[in-house]
Amino acid sequence: MRISFLSNGPWVNTGYGMQVKQVATRLRDAGHVLSIQSFYGHQGSPIDWNGIAIYGAASHPFGMDVVHAHARNFKADILISNMDSWVIEPAMMFDTKWVAWFPVDAEPCPPLVIEKVKQAFHRIV
Repeated sequence: MRISFLSNGPWVNTGYGMQVKQVATRLRDAGHVLSIQSFYGHQGSPIDWNGIAIYGAASHPFGMDVVHAHARNFKADILISNMDSWVIEPAMMFDTKWVAWFPVDAEPCPPLVIEKVKQAFHRIV
């Protein structure tokens, strides 16, 4: 499977950066082809990081301006966002199969989070 992540760069020492590093390298080792759309930690042309294509950020602070283009260029079967889901703009995904991987860090779950993730192809909490 060709899997693209939308997250921090895997070398960034944030919660999301460390999570995407662990999961992406394990999925790569299991035989999947991966890319990471790094909206934080890399700008500019795609680079290779340990056999994983890293796409850079553009203008939008969370990558919404290039998310579909990067997924399409990579020929992703799915795009997994590893970030706060309330910043996602589902309409910018177009026909990309978006899998929302997100924290539930409030109770009750905020209505904006529910509104966004219910538009995802699948959800991981």
